[in-house]
Amino acid sequence: LELGIISTLFNLSNLVIPWTPDGRLCREKGLTVGWTWATLAPIATNAAGGILVGLVTKYSGSVNKGFAVMQGMFLSGLLQNKFSTEDKSVTSAQWVGGFLAATAFSIYAISPVK
Repeated sequence: LELGIISTLFNLSNLVIPWTPDGRLCREKGLTVGWTWATLAPIATNAAGGILVGLVTKYSGSVNKGFAVMQGMFLSGLLQNKFSTEDKSVTSAQWVGGFLAATAFSIYAISPVK
């Protein structure tokens, strides 16, 4: 909550300061100048993701959230390696991270905390 309040204050102060280009443009043409439906897509997905993380943590616990994060990292690496149009193969750091995540998942699956 504190971080949200502080970031809101800083962002609003940027609009009030007269010498910033963003503040000048917003005062002249309005706050939503240049926005399209594509502008709202990342906002909506970020909000939905935050709500889903909160629900997973509330109902499943932080351990299951950690497993979901590890699986998401693994899936992201696979998709990056398979479908990237640029030459972006999986880096050695990603391989090490995937190995460590898989090892942690295996250890927990064999002997979960009671």
